[in-house]
Amino acid sequence: MLVTLGNWLYIYITSYLIGYYLLPRIAKQIDRDSEPEFNWCDNVIAGIVTATVYAGLFSLIGGVGLAANIIMTAFCVLIAVLCRKDLISRFRAVLPGASGRIRKKGSYFIAATGIALFVLALMFTAESSFHYDTGLYHAQAIHWIEDYGVIKGLGHIHVRLAYNSAYFPLCALYSMRFVTGGQSLHSVSGFIFATICLYSIYGWIRALDARGSSCRASHSHIVSTCVRFAAPVYFAVCILEITSPESDYITVNLIIWILLRLVEVYEDETDGNKLSGYCLLAVCSFALVGYKLSAAVIAVITIWPLVLLIKKKNVKGIVICAVLVIAVIVPYLIRNVIICGWLVYPVDSIDLFNVPWKFTRDVLTRDAGEIGSWAKSMNVNGSGGDSLFGWIPAWWHDQFLATRMFILSMLISLPAMVISFFDGKKWFLKFLMAVITICLVFYLFKAPLIRYCYGPVLVLPLMVTGYILDRALSVLKAASENGRRPIGIVLMVLSAACVILISIPSLYSMKELIKYDYQEAEGRFSHKDYLIKQIDYPAADVRELDWYGYKVYLPNEGDQCWYYAFPSSPYHECFEGNRPSPEGLSKGVEKISE
Repeated sequence: MLVTLGNWLYIYITSYLIGYYLLPRIAKQIDRDSEPEFNWCDNVIAGIVTATVYAGLFSLIGGVGLAANIIMTAFCVLIAVLCRKDLISRFRAVLPGASGRIRKKGSYFIAATGIALFVLALMFTAESSFHYDTGLYHAQAIHWIEDYGVIKGLGHIHVRLAYNSAYFPLCALYSMRFVTGGQSLHSVSGFIFATICLYSIYGWIRALDARGSSCRASHSHIVSTCVRFAAPVYFAVCILEITSPESDYITVNLIIWILLRLVEVYEDETDGNKLSGYCLLAVCSFALVGYKLSAAVIAVITIWPLVLLIKKKNVKGIVICAVLVIAVIVPYLIRNVIICGWLVYPVDSIDLFNVPWKFTRDVLTRDAGEIGSWAKSMNVNGSGGDSLFGWIPAWWHDQFLATRMFILSMLISLPAMVISFFDGKKWFLKFLMAVITICLVFYLFKAPLIRYCYGPVLVLPLMVTGYILDRALSVLKAASENGRRPIGIVLMVLSAACVILISIPSLYSMKELIKYDYQEAEGRFSHKDYLIKQIDYPAADVRELDWYGYKVYLPNEGDQCWYYAFPSSPYHECFEGNRPSPEGLSKGVEKISE
């Protein structure tokens, strides 16, 4: 835990400083009338996205390791020196007792819950199980980036390396192998979980302490208060594997955070401050394209700020946002072309390049088909088929009970969401609910693997619940003022019944998850090693192979090679059909002509 905590502190300090420096300057360029206030989590997430772009660009010229960290650290030190007075004042403001922010007794209980979540995240990041795909290709992908950056035709050695998540360069940047003496740390997923959960705690404390103040109506922040539950729930779902450098975790957490922040900006900021907040969150949504291609549909939220920019005839803001979007996704796209010869893998409809190491179209179509089939459970239990009524029962049967309950809550919330569109209020929230529904439909028909779509599945019922309660309180208040309090009470009771109906399946699911997590974790921390260091990648059962003068590895059983058996591939034919470039492996992999 001590090593993990040190790694987290480094991630926090560097990401915070980067975000702290860039966010207000970019926001001012987008809309000079805006003066948004960015909180600590805004700075951290902005820094994480920027560090992702930086690591992706650095991988184009070489391995992401010591040199990349020296340059990044130097930039952060420069920021700290130039902005030292403001940073010191911010630091003093958050010291215990300095700000007087915690005013309610209930806030201390919430703060204690936050501390418990932080400790749990730290423990399970230091000592927990790995996701299966980490042994299959995550660890290998990070090792390649640490050693070589990106090389031409890398996907020919292992086709899953062509998935090319932008998360892996970020993990390589913060793996700190040059400090640990060879161990590649994998703490970023746990850090993201801890950050988003603590931000939810932070929001609840702010909301509770601000109740009754003149500037905030007592029920004006109910929607964001409800949405904040998504992060701790998702943490409970994934806690047993948060040590894995799994790209799903950062993707889902950022979807939750982006949707939450959009609601908060809508609720909190004055009209003049909303525009830049919406724009920056829309730009952040494009980072998800690089982390997980299937999350690209969330970028539909860009429609709202784009319409606002057009209405204000803010051409400069449109250009700056477009440049930021390009900057965010370009490293990911360039890496795609270098790894497999296609702009977006496994999308074969965008065929722009004709490089020697290019995958054949058959590879893309076969892999895309397998992803969809696996997600629909047809490869799991051999049933289903292509028809909608064929694979959906097979898919539903294959879900865990807790997963079914979360999905059931989401399904129950859909009619309430549809009804809400008839009251003519809070159209931005309805826009968000519509975007989430579009995401769910996309996942359903393309790749309904639940770990891909936890973000929309968890957020939609919470947002609908918050909307129902918010509108019910507004109606009750209006009815009381007009002498029609009984009508308001009846509507409040009906709304409460609807909320309970939506919540029951998820509450049952949480009970089962917590029980399961406790049983699985029992005895895991009986040894003391986790208090100091982080669990290392397992040693793979592999055999060595000479490959044109390079030592490479193949698994003796299964297809996992983990981290240290490097370079490796699950398939013997990948080495037989390819060879390193005559100039060396760092220059690329070539396909052997038949």
